[in-house]
Amino acid sequence: NIRLISKGEPGHWDDNLGGEHQAVVYPIHHLMTALLTLKFLALFFESIRYHFLRVTGHAYFWSGVYYTFAFLKGTFLFTVILLLGSGWSFVKPFLGDREKNMACAILGLQVINNIAIVVLTQKTEGERSFDRWTGILHMVDILCCCAVLIPIV
Repeated sequence: NIRLISKGEPGHWDDNLGGEHQAVVYPIHHLMTALLTLKFLALFFESIRYHFLRVTGHAYFWSGVYYTFAFLKGTFLFTVILLLGSGWSFVKPFLGDREKNMACAILGLQVINNIAIVVLTQKTEGERSFDRWTGILHMVDILCCCAVLIPIV
């Protein structure tokens, strides 16, 4: 198509947009749209949080709203990665019992990890144990990501 346009000829966009060639939308596309919406809302509420921190010096309510959406976004992101890693939606439209059990275990650990990271960043920043616990929680996060690869192997 680019080659045709560079020669001054019209592209073939009309062939791709209508009629016979309809785009296939898998359920994972809807999940990715929801993930994008959660990402947008988390960034939006973070900007409001920083605005109120700058103007009033505190933003307790907006911090809670931001951390709620950041938690949802992180959990949803990991869920989508887990589903893609297990081959759901494109390769097979279902998960086996082994994959369901592994997904529940990994998602549970990831939820606990995300809650611990939020609590850690709220309560202990600047303390000596902050760096150690941050390292441990990031290691758990990495182990969860590696566990996602198990269904693939």
